[in-house]
Amino acid sequence: MQPLEVHVVDDHHHVLEPIHRAIRQRRLPFANCTIVHVDAHADLAFPPSLPAATIFSPGALYDGLDASDAGIASFLLPLAYAGHIHRLVWIKPPWATQMAIGTHTFHVGQQKDTGCLGVTSHASYFVDENLYAPLDALEKPASLELTVAELPAAPLPEGPYVLDICLDYFQRSTRFAKVYAAVDITRDLGDDTALLLSGIYGDLAFKKKKAELPHSTRLEHARLFATTMTTLFRERVWEDRTAYDAHMAPLIDLYTLSPTAVAEQFVALRNLLLTASSDELAMMEWAGPCMDLPQHKASDDEIEGLLAALETFLTTAGRPRLVTIAESKDDEYTPPGQVEMLLARVLSLLGRRFGALNVSYDDQSEEDAS
Repeated sequence: MQPLEVHVVDDHHHVLEPIHRAIRQRRLPFANCTIVHVDAHADLAFPPSLPAATIFSPGALYDGLDASDAGIASFLLPLAYAGHIHRLVWIKPPWATQMAIGTHTFHVGQQKDTGCLGVTSHASYFVDENLYAPLDALEKPASLELTVAELPAAPLPEGPYVLDICLDYFQRSTRFAKVYAAVDITRDLGDDTALLLSGIYGDLAFKKKKAELPHSTRLEHARLFATTMTTLFRERVWEDRTAYDAHMAPLIDLYTLSPTAVAEQFVALRNLLLTASSDELAMMEWAGPCMDLPQHKASDDEIEGLLAALETFLTTAGRPRLVTIAESKDDEYTPPGQVEMLLARVLSLLGRRFGALNVSYDDQSEEDAS
């Protein structure tokens, strides 16, 4: 038996290239494949700046994802829309709460009116990502069965599958600690700024009271919030107080807090924006929507438990056609000091289960390893 191919990358979306190559070389079927996605994040986003048609031009897709802040979380839906995968199993750690455990089937397609990618799932994750679209609004929709599970209860893959692992599954870094530390050097923002942004972007009813709001309301609120905040930063609305107050007023009823408390947060946000540098503004615009991503410092015992559970799962899952591993080191989703250890442990685990490995690294990872 040939050694099992393992491709190690840093940015997670770079696994697309070896997956596409395996399809071209017929080591993976063109259609109806399964991906077992072992990760702290769902990675089911797609940049609104990229037309869905880009998915069928791999070079343009790779470049577009590289240029997008959301690129690292945007490699699974392209595989579904292209028809390569029909089933996705997201194995998440217990502290990841982006999506509820369970299985549901939905469609992925190109939105007729915008040319952007859309999905028919009502899950809050897709509402937050502004991806929801009704089925009749999509062209050439492809079906995808998504299962969200935790070990040891994850279902076994059926047929040929790709095993995709991100090392942040075992240890999720508090990514923004480094960002806010950098801000502290130039201005005394730090924890207060993080707390304010967490409230502005997180204390929203469509995020915190999902079960109490109908889907149409959650969708309306999410779109209103996204467009309001995008315009706020793009047009620097805070420079005029009257314009700022009028601009933010429609958002007040979207929050779980009292109107008075929300108004106080908006005043604090304007004061912060008025004194922020251009670099700090860019950082806040980028970091704000990410404030509710899972953050967890796993203990040594938790890491050992996750590794053991994964090995048990793979013992019965069968041999994958391909393994992809994302280190997530440069963006610090995986703590840099633990990347080498976690990668070695995962490769050792794979070797015990499947025998000889043919491990390759993308250019950056290979430079780091040499």
